[in-house]
Amino acid sequence: MIKELVEIDIILKTESRLENLVASDIVQASSDHAELVSSRFKGVVLDGENLILDISRSIFEKCFFAEIKPKQAIFHKVKFKNCNFSGADLRKAYFKECIFEDCTLLGADLSTIKLDKVIFKSCRIEDAFFIHSRLLKVEFEDLTLNKVSFNNSQLSSCIFNGCILNECNFSDAIIKDSNFPSTYFGVSFGLRSFKGVSLSSTQIVQLSQSLALEMGISVDS
Repeated sequence: MIKELVEIDIILKTESRLENLVASDIVQASSDHAELVSSRFKGVVLDGENLILDISRSIFEKCFFAEIKPKQAIFHKVKFKNCNFSGADLRKAYFKECIFEDCTLLGADLSTIKLDKVIFKSCRIEDAFFIHSRLLKVEFEDLTLNKVSFNNSQLSSCIFNGCILNECNFSDAIIKDSNFPSTYFGVSFGLRSFKGVSLSSTQIVQLSQSLALEMGISVDS
């Protein structure tokens, strides 16, 4: 298992079609310098450290990234479907043109991550961190973000469509050319970062409770 081989650098240039792999198969493929084209990974468990991941044009379905902490991770045109990223440490990872669908990200550390044209659809994101991260043309669709921090991050041309934002922190974030259609704001913090963002009158009312709390004003229910 990868967990027992933490000193091995795993480099995947994925371009072949494979299913039902286990971690040891991935280790063997990488150690043989095999190049896999358009890969499909199903039921794979990645739970090691010091990994070097370079994955493109692939699909991960029902895979478990248990507390994974790669040294370097680059994903290009990769789809993650029904995968579990709970406790994953993906700091400094780079995702471009990727899709997360029905995935779970509980306590995931996505600080200093770079997301370019990434879609999160029907995912569960809770107690996660996007601190000092760069999000460009990222779409959050039909999901709940609960206690998610975007502190000191840059959000450019992002869309939060049909989402619920509850106890999310946008302190010192820079939000530019982003939209929040059909999104419900629960308690949110760091409202100054919403300067220049277009919101509906209903969303502004929803955010008023957060503003009151930031100013130390008690709000009666």
